[in-house]
Amino acid sequence: MRKLVGAVVLVWCVLIAASGCSDDKQQAVGGEGAGDGGSVSLGPDLAEKPEGWPEDITLPPDTRITANLVEEASEGRTRRTVNTETLLSPEDAHAYYADILADWTDEGGTTVGNTIAGLWILGERSVSTTADDSGDVTKLTVTVTER
Repeated sequence: MRKLVGAVVLVWCVLIAASGCSDDKQQAVGGEGAGDGGSVSLGPDLAEKPEGWPEDITLPPDTRITANLVEEASEGRTRRTVNTETLLSPEDAHAYYADILADWTDEGGTTVGNTIAGLWILGERSVSTTADDSGDVTKLTVTVTER
């Protein structure tokens, strides 16, 4: 279990670094006036779900994919990750996955600052999420690891 959690944390750090997160607040597409209570829209997906993404792991509404990654993990597993932006709050994004993965074992989550992370396991599959408040949008990373 420690190896799995360590791998999830490592992937999360790599993805955050790769997504170009910085102190600059990136405004969502079409977000004119969003900081003044105007409406925010995300625009089209910038990437697709990676090949082999499981159909039972859906993305929340009001979410667009910004990047994806597929990599081989230890013990013959494959790790598929999507980086997204969503209009949901980090709390609502986490609750979305807690709901759709209610039959999975919840390995607990953690909150650090504006970031909420979660991990769910079912058999040889795991889903990890991180949701970070980035101003007008929440940066949501979802990783599915399976054989």
